[in-house]
Amino acid sequence: MRILTAREQRAATQRDLQIRFDKPLLSVTVIMPGPVKDGPVSCRLLEVAQQQVRKIFQDRGWRVLSCVEALRDAGPEVIYVVDAPAEDLKAATMALEDTHTLGRLWDLDVIDGSMRPLTRPSFNCKPRRCLVCEHPGRACARNRSHSLEALLAVIEKKVHAFDRQAESEPLSTSCAIRACQLSAEQIGQLAYQALLMEVRLTPKPGLVDRRNTGAHRDMDLCMFERSADAIAPWLPRFVTEGRQHAWAPAHTFVSLIRPAGLLCERDMFQATGGINTHKGSIFALGLLCAVIGRLLTKGEPVCTEWICREVAAVCQNLVGQELGCKHSLQTAGERLFRELGLTGARGEAASGYATVRSHALPVLRLLRQAGEDEDTALLQATLHLLASNNDTNLVSRGGMEGLTYVRDRAQHLLQQGGVLRPAWRQRLESFDDDLIARNLSPGGTADLISVAWLLGCFPEGPEDLNSIATHFDQQQPARLRELCS
Repeated sequence: MRILTAREQRAATQRDLQIRFDKPLLSVTVIMPGPVKDGPVSCRLLEVAQQQVRKIFQDRGWRVLSCVEALRDAGPEVIYVVDAPAEDLKAATMALEDTHTLGRLWDLDVIDGSMRPLTRPSFNCKPRRCLVCEHPGRACARNRSHSLEALLAVIEKKVHAFDRQAESEPLSTSCAIRACQLSAEQIGQLAYQALLMEVRLTPKPGLVDRRNTGAHRDMDLCMFERSADAIAPWLPRFVTEGRQHAWAPAHTFVSLIRPAGLLCERDMFQATGGINTHKGSIFALGLLCAVIGRLLTKGEPVCTEWICREVAAVCQNLVGQELGCKHSLQTAGERLFRELGLTGARGEAASGYATVRSHALPVLRLLRQAGEDEDTALLQATLHLLASNNDTNLVSRGGMEGLTYVRDRAQHLLQQGGVLRPAWRQRLESFDDDLIARNLSPGGTADLISVAWLLGCFPEGPEDLNSIATHFDQQQPARLRELCS
């Protein structure tokens, strides 16, 4: 009954779009037998199908007038309104179904301006064959010629073979990644790696790491790793959410992905016994993953510049809407905004992560190119963040005096060369001990460390995909002296 209802909802959506635009529709769904229609394999199939049909639109200059995406009981689906001749659209999508490795697992249905479905027989094309054998697919489905297990095994084999081929080129975080070649799972894996890189980075002043629990008595490294493991399955989901809402107006985007964020927070709290280990990171990394999915779906460059620009666009009203409202029960963030004008994580996102881009990323990229190990590069970037970030966690614990102390101390360490000079570890551990004694924990900066690491996996701008190493080689000597002085 639920699947029937979902199909009726799809038909109603198609009718509404046809009345509104009077243009051909392309309905993209996946073939997934059995009761589970909305699992990860289905979402992956739809993701690849969308990439391929968007390429057709781009290659032929066909304009997308509207796009509606949904995850229903009948499975994931997307409906495009395309400004193109219906017959040409059907011919192109039939060719895609017949030639792509995963094409047999897609249903690319074209409906003309009169709500008439264009069928294969009307183009003198043979019926599609069965997934398992060489007989017509409809006949095998009608006669139940193959078990559900056999059908699902063929589908999973095709998808896994496709993904193995796509993943054959090794990923590297020491240089720019061609994000357009990454799946949601791979992008999610990078975000998960960002969580682990941050918490295991040692020594980190006032924060949980391998050395100690920082200025915290209720959490430790093991708890953070459990928390990261609980968050990990949601990170590819954020990419998929971003894809599904890629065409939504920018000001609605955050509210559309927020339900997934709240469910992710629920799993985090279950893993930690109610302790808030990663709420800020879920917001930041979930937002970045979703925006990357949005950019991929739109066919736009996935680089730091465009990612941060899109983050700023979708978060432009966040500070006013969520911190500027007046009511009797204020959160700590609302109080700091009202009293001191500090905007915290929302403001950093609304700025397109300006602090990260201005202070941390240049250092991280430069030291990677200079051959420094990942911990050294990230620790030096962390000091730059501590010296520049208006960390509301520090203000909550120690007032503006606490924030000023941390920023001045970090700046002093940078003037001594940071982690690029001898005896750096003793100086950084002393900084750590002082913050623990003062009960100061720069938790907002910890979230930005993860953000910096993830953004550092992508090229700075579209033009940097091939020139990024050359640029740093030319600038390296002077910039290294600057960072060490």
